[in-house]
Amino acid sequence: MIDEKKYIYYKQLHTFADRKRECNRILEKYENKFPIICEPSANSTLPVIGKIKYLVSGELTIGHFLYIIRKQLKLYSHQTIFLLIKNHIPLSATYMSSLYEHYKDIDGFLYITYYSENTFGGVQI
Repeated sequence: MIDEKKYIYYKQLHTFADRKRECNRILEKYENKFPIICEPSANSTLPVIGKIKYLVSGELTIGHFLYIIRKQLKLYSHQTIFLLIKNHIPLSATYMSSLYEHYKDIDGFLYITYYSENTFGGVQI
């Protein structure tokens, strides 16, 4: 589980004005690219990845983005990971451009959190 005392979220590290300015600069410089912040949820049992800022193509699906995050976390194939955007789990075929337009924050970034739940399969007797 992420210890919130140790992990400081992007919004806590940067003022709204700084985040807004950076996002505007990115959007002006890169056509059809969207700025993403991807961090662990407070309930996550997964490690923190070193890179939290991403610049993604609008044609990228959230499923492919999930694949990128899985690779960076170096998860085993049996480990489950979920991506949340404003407490919603998006469908894997959804384009990032659509998610960005619907869920972007007022500072211009799209904030995505990741987490994993321990699940136990099998039949209990």
